[in-house]
Amino acid sequence: MSASEDIRFQMALTAASRERANRPRALIVGAGALFVVAALIALVGLGARARAASGLRAEARRQGDVVARIRELETLRAAQEAAATPTGEPLSVLELAQKMGDIAQEVGMKDRLAPPREISETRGRIVVKRYTFQNVRNAELAPMIEWLARATREVPGLEVFGLELVPDASGWNMTNLTLRRWERAP
Repeated sequence: MSASEDIRFQMALTAASRERANRPRALIVGAGALFVVAALIALVGLGARARAASGLRAEARRQGDVVARIRELETLRAAQEAAATPTGEPLSVLELAQKMGDIAQEVGMKDRLAPPREISETRGRIVVKRYTFQNVRNAELAPMIEWLARATREVPGLEVFGLELVPDASGWNMTNLTLRRWERAP
């Protein structure tokens, strides 16, 4: 090897060494690592955002359901208040039995009615009265149905709450008839 080649070789090594020293490899590696970390943080943030948005939609649906149920409850309470306001005077069990007996005679039922059993239940400012008739019998069904229809029309606030109707040898038997009436508590 000649001296000029040695010098050239030496100069090439020095140039390559200086080129590597001037190359910002650490900056590029650092910037790449920082980019990867930032991308991971962004992905985690997007996932958290998606979960939060999903939770927000679920809570908005739940709030809508709660608002709808509150409106439904207010409607039911208003209906209960309206139903609890009788259009006539409160009836005693004897007055109701007399009225029901009169209607039964008018529609053609043959047997005399036994007085009903009364059960009162107070719910806040409302009294729910249940009147139970046992073994109301008649040969034909039509007068019994007409009796119930007229009673619920003519006695303010009276409604059929329960009815057990069975045929028997002599005609029809309402083994258990429960009527209900809502009244304001005194």
